[in-house]
Amino acid sequence: MTTILIDNIVNEKLGLKTALERKGLTVFTTSDDPFMLLSKYSACCPDILLIEQGVKERRSLLKHINSNYDHAYTLMYSAEDKISDIDLPAEHIDRIISHSSSAEDICKLILQDIATGKTKKRNTVSENASIRTVLKELCVAPNYIGYKYLIDAVELIISNQNENLCLTKSIYPLIAKKYNVSIGSVERSIRTVVNNSWGKIPEAELIKYFGLYALTSSFKPSNSRFIYAVAEAFMSE
Repeated sequence: MTTILIDNIVNEKLGLKTALERKGLTVFTTSDDPFMLLSKYSACCPDILLIEQGVKERRSLLKHINSNYDHAYTLMYSAEDKISDIDLPAEHIDRIISHSSSAEDICKLILQDIATGKTKKRNTVSENASIRTVLKELCVAPNYIGYKYLIDAVELIISNQNENLCLTKSIYPLIAKKYNVSIGSVERSIRTVVNNSWGKIPEAELIKYFGLYALTSSFKPSNSRFIYAVAEAFMSE
């Protein structure tokens, strides 16, 4: 049975515990205090975590959870119309829920995500570390917003290897929806990190990931070529 952990702020605003239990989910609630939330998370090992945007120290809290536990499908309830890119904890949020969503809307989203397998736990400790290792070899700077979009794009390709996803029609829209930004913003942000890294990559790494042709002065990878080079290297491990 799927278990979900909800912080009390969201539960009190929407009455989600009762609504979700009616749908057959096992629901636990917790204080928004970081220590109490972490203790409850450790105790119940939820499949899904739903927290409010205003949870104290959420960035360090989510980083700790993802570094020490298998990743629970994480939803952030936004008290604003839009959350800025900078305010988001990089790669730790799977879905952002608008403040205008009702309890019934959220129940439908969660049940849909369960049905499509999106809530399946994954070991982000080793997975993200492997992707970051490749990006480091390619001189990709982690201080750019596009860095987390790049990681998400690679993860989507890896997890959907048999579907041949198109960047512009599938991957960019999914990332844009996750972070509540435009598709164009996702494309430009990734292009920025690719352009910033290109020219800094050692020859050995260029050959390793892009082949000998990458040594020619005319070669410069598209977003798609760069993303798939990272994904292919990871999948071949």
